[in-house]
Amino acid sequence: MSAVSSSSTSATTATPPVPGRAYSLLALGGYAAVISASAVVFQYWQAEPVPEDVYLLGMGLLALCLLPLALWQAGARSGAPMFELLCVAYAIAYAIPVFLHENSIRVFNTYSPLDWVTMRRALEITILGITAMIGGYYLAPQSPLSRWLPRADLPMKPGRFFTFLFIAFGVAGGLQMINQATAGSLAARLPGQLFSLFTFVTGAGIALLAFRVFSPGAKSPPHLKVILYGVVAAFAMIGAGTGMLEAVFTPMLVLLAARWSARQRVPIVWLLVGWAAILVMNSAKADYRNEVWFAEKIPTVTEQLAVWMDKSSAVVKSLSTSDGLNDAVVRTVHRFDMIHIFAHVLGLTPGELPFYEGASYSYLFYGWIPRAIWPDKPIAQEANVMFALDYGLLVDSQRDTTRMGIGFLTEAYANFGVWGVMGVMFLIGWLFGAIGMVFNGPLSDGGRATYVVVFAFFMNGLGSATTMFFFLAIQGFIALPIILRYFATSWRAPVAPLPSAASPGEETAGHA
Repeated sequence: MSAVSSSSTSATTATPPVPGRAYSLLALGGYAAVISASAVVFQYWQAEPVPEDVYLLGMGLLALCLLPLALWQAGARSGAPMFELLCVAYAIAYAIPVFLHENSIRVFNTYSPLDWVTMRRALEITILGITAMIGGYYLAPQSPLSRWLPRADLPMKPGRFFTFLFIAFGVAGGLQMINQATAGSLAARLPGQLFSLFTFVTGAGIALLAFRVFSPGAKSPPHLKVILYGVVAAFAMIGAGTGMLEAVFTPMLVLLAARWSARQRVPIVWLLVGWAAILVMNSAKADYRNEVWFAEKIPTVTEQLAVWMDKSSAVVKSLSTSDGLNDAVVRTVHRFDMIHIFAHVLGLTPGELPFYEGASYSYLFYGWIPRAIWPDKPIAQEANVMFALDYGLLVDSQRDTTRMGIGFLTEAYANFGVWGVMGVMFLIGWLFGAIGMVFNGPLSDGGRATYVVVFAFFMNGLGSATTMFFFLAIQGFIALPIILRYFATSWRAPVAPLPSAASPGEETAGHA
């Protein structure tokens, strides 16, 4: 018991060592090497010939999106690198598809080519928007309003830590298992917000346990790591049964981010394995869904996993050929692609379709009204549906069966133009920075778990409308901390005494 208590305490009071100068230079050198290697790879690996100016803009956007993570790794920021990983997600959605996706988009179920002039302008505006978001994030701590922000460290009580894990994994997780076993019938009977909260609670349990397993100097019993990996594997398998990849990889992303935060070292092997799994499962999911979703009877969990293994094995065999590998890459890039949607919108607005002038944000004003009072209240995804239908990304027959993501940046342009992109993205970046100040402080515990979990779910919904993130944030950043407060000693962690100065060698060794 003493070892457990020690690890529980250390996770709330021990701050990661400050990187030494040598390590900081190594991190920035690694960033430069990644950008240089990408420039060479994408010079030759292109879905179709990319004009030189578009190529340079695409590489500039990639470098911009990876910069915050490089700075975090070099020691410019502490805590969990969730905003920094979000910027990486923007690189995947807006920069990489420029090279690996044909310059076309599916409109009214037919692929329509885009012109490179529009793509160049889309990249220019995207660079402005991402720059504004990053600027807002870094300026948030300098704002006069920052001094009025509360802090939610939520240091967990050692005596109640395992009680929370039981609730997170046994109760909330058990309900998710029952829901999967009954083909979603439980979620259909409960308010959507309540079931989303169950997933947040489970994610917080994963993050808190990971902090204790991976924190430097933690002396947690070996069986805790076994429990951690077992829980993540179990929830990934439950998610696999749904046929939705986000349900598979969100628990893994929470684990990855918590481990990265605790150890402050790039988990290269984890990243490579994760991307390989995404490549395979994304290529296999269509065949899986056709066999499982339309089966005459609901398959058992074992049968679902057997189908996944069968379809994934077929994909792995196809990767041995150049055509099979290329097809898998194209499918995966297409799944994350947002830049071509933005270019499509840019080409139509305001010439053929006028600006929405704030119409897609209207849910912010009435979304808080309970359905018990307003049963016919429009759904939060209404902006996504309206957007997709207006721009021909969906046809009316797909309204109730298919969802098309918009994304903050594209939605901002469709409402207010270029200045809207800069203003909205700056505000979003500032809000992300403010949220980090509240929940991601140097001594944060339950607060940091909240920060990791909500951002992990948001990264999956990168293409969602702004209103959807707003209400997701309310659930995550208000309801979850209130629950965690019962299991914490206080809202704020006690201030730890300043550590004695370490030698440069010791600083570097802590991050080797």
